[in-house]
Amino acid sequence: MPSARGPARVHTPTDREQLLCDVASLYYEQNLTQEKIARRVGVTRSMISRLLTEARRRGLVEIHVKRTGARDASLEAALAERFGLKAVAVAASTPASGLDRG
Repeated sequence: MPSARGPARVHTPTDREQLLCDVASLYYEQNLTQEKIARRVGVTRSMISRLLTEARRRGLVEIHVKRTGARDASLEAALAERFGLKAVAVAASTPASGLDRG
């Protein structure tokens, strides 16, 4: 007998994928908290967290970060290692047009 807060039984991969997509949509598109989604779906908040992780792992959810400025990741890593830094941000340089750097 399922518990009052236990998840509904999911019998087919299609049902599972639909649940993953529904939960991901509520979280990422509708900006509901995991707690609100859990109450709506009838599972625990930690189960929602696991479902969101599974949706990302399966490729049903993709997250892209658009950086506003270009950075030099290789120089950042080299500086962090050389000087034991925890955080480094180095703006990528581009040759300025018309300037003589000689």
